[in-house]
Amino acid sequence: MRKLREWILRFGGLFNKQHKDRELDEEIESHLQMHIEENVGLGMTPEEARLKAMIKLGGVESMKEAYRDQRGLPWFETSWADVRYGARQLRKNPGFTAVAVLTLAFGIGANTAIFSVVNSVLLRPLPYEEPGELVAAWEAPRPGERNSVSPGAFLDWREHAEVFDSLSVVDETEKNLTGKGDPEKGIAMSASGLDMLRLHPVLGRTFFPQEDQPGNNKVVVLTHGFWMRRFGGNPNVVGQTINLSDEGYTIIGVLRRRALLWEEAEFVIPVTLPPGDRNQRSANWLHVMGRLKKGITLEQAQAAMNALAAQLKPLYPPHKKDWGVTLVAMNEQLTGDIKPTLLVLMVAVSFVLLIACGNVASLLLARASGRRKEMAIRTALGARRGRVIRQLLTENVLLSIVGAILGVLLAYWSVGVVSQLSAIQLPRVQEIGVDRRALAFALFVSAASELAIGLFPALQVSRPDTNDNLSRMKSSVNSPCSW
Repeated sequence: MRKLREWILRFGGLFNKQHKDRELDEEIESHLQMHIEENVGLGMTPEEARLKAMIKLGGVESMKEAYRDQRGLPWFETSWADVRYGARQLRKNPGFTAVAVLTLAFGIGANTAIFSVVNSVLLRPLPYEEPGELVAAWEAPRPGERNSVSPGAFLDWREHAEVFDSLSVVDETEKNLTGKGDPEKGIAMSASGLDMLRLHPVLGRTFFPQEDQPGNNKVVVLTHGFWMRRFGGNPNVVGQTINLSDEGYTIIGVLRRRALLWEEAEFVIPVTLPPGDRNQRSANWLHVMGRLKKGITLEQAQAAMNALAAQLKPLYPPHKKDWGVTLVAMNEQLTGDIKPTLLVLMVAVSFVLLIACGNVASLLLARASGRRKEMAIRTALGARRGRVIRQLLTENVLLSIVGAILGVLLAYWSVGVVSQLSAIQLPRVQEIGVDRRALAFALFVSAASELAIGLFPALQVSRPDTNDNLSRMKSSVNSPCSW
């Protein structure tokens, strides 16, 4: 409690300093006058009495400094003074400051933007409950290969596979809304698909089990964005009928915002497998995803599906007797193709930042040559090397902070451009943004950049040859051409 009170008093000492300095001067002056009067009374002359009084007090200025250190936070005040001096130095050299800040901003901004994409696409978990349980299932002509699934194989897996909590067919589809305008993209899924993804509607319901059967499949669930865009967020939309490619579908529900993995999907309809597809095991065109049961790992599920494929061999045509099953984690399924490209981009922009840091460090070294006299004077007046390094690093920190702020603003603008590059088809594009993790990365990059650009120049400049520099200053002052 005593320490806390001391810190509170020290913090309070940072304010109203001029008034407290005046009170201190008045108090010291009163003590000084008392000693002077006492000395005069002992027979000293006024000059001698004042000198003796000042010697007895032990140095007025050192006393003032000691008092200020006790009442305030010296390290804070010194740091704030360094910041102000560093800001003045940067303002005095606007050309150097602009070049250095813009160079760092481009390096930090590019790294933050690409990291935001990598974070959103590769690192962030899928936006579902228990995303690690979701897998894509493929038929495999050879181990590890991925081929679309035949209807018969899907139905076999759904009936006999014990490692899945549920399985669903997933297929992209395009249909014209009311027969006009551009086709709207949607997703066709098994009736259990939305429940498997644990997507809960904000209005209405999802599919009943029998609604993926022929004759019962004319129902549709709208995505939140489509509902807002085409229906104005009408809360009474459930129960209405819309025409999709001249077929009437009854709206039974509206999903929550950003509920679907497929960014361009505007609606979900049931996928229908006719009864005759039970024995259709030759042609492959289905995409299948599933949710593993609790506690089942991907390796355990893969082993179980390999065993099931061996048991079902007699049911398959001759050319598929040796086919197996490949299970892939859903996150890997979505990002596997784009992952190498993003990692290459991340490495490339890291080199851009290194080049930017090297350029700024070179500028600092060139600028430092003009400040050797300043550092020599500081050293001659008693400044320690650590104090000089601290001042120079403070200036570099200011450069890095301003560069980081501009870099983050550049990243906010550029992530939208990166996500729309036609050469790169990015999954989860709607989730890309500069979030807290990206800002933490920008802070880390800024700190690393400050060390990279500032430490070596600061060490170099803080070791001036004081005698040589001062002698040069003296000779320049005495030179007839110095004026």
